[in-house]
Amino acid sequence: MLSLNKVVFGKDELPEGADKSKYAILHDDRYRLYRHALQFYDVPNRHYHDELHVDNMLEAYALNFKHSMSDALFLAVIMHDAVYIPGRTPMSEEASAMLVPSLYSTVLGKPIPVDLYDDVYTLIRWTLPSIHVQNSRKHFSKVVDMNSVNREAAILLDLDLSGMSKPWPTFIKTQIDLDKEFI
Repeated sequence: MLSLNKVVFGKDELPEGADKSKYAILHDDRYRLYRHALQFYDVPNRHYHDELHVDNMLEAYALNFKHSMSDALFLAVIMHDAVYIPGRTPMSEEASAMLVPSLYSTVLGKPIPVDLYDDVYTLIRWTLPSIHVQNSRKHFSKVVDMNSVNREAAILLDLDLSGMSKPWPTFIKTQIDLDKEFI
């Protein structure tokens, strides 16, 4: 279980020049969203794309950034693999993104703001290989010119793959777990 961390769940420090409206979900509500989202990951035959994958991404963020995640990045991390069917991309990512408004309204009791959902949807779509491979050179080659969604897409992709950058024995176990999902 992920230890609570204000960098991930709270709003203690925002990035320099951040739009405060992009950090509106409070600590307790983030935690409630996280706990509810994990239910989507608790299904048979998930050996890698499971609750631990989400926790590892949140922990990697906390280790590498000293400020809070935006609401959109947080929701994208906890929901990007909510539906995971091996070999069924982009269907899995699309279905995961479509669950976000339901998660938000179920947990928080109000509809998700349209702008927030648009940002989350865009971020989750970036996890599609057909999107990030095709667009990475075009969007990520000029870091200075990236808008906030593309910067967050780069962070999301790094977090998503961070599980593959562990010490060799852990990497091998991760690869075996990924292979099990395709059996």
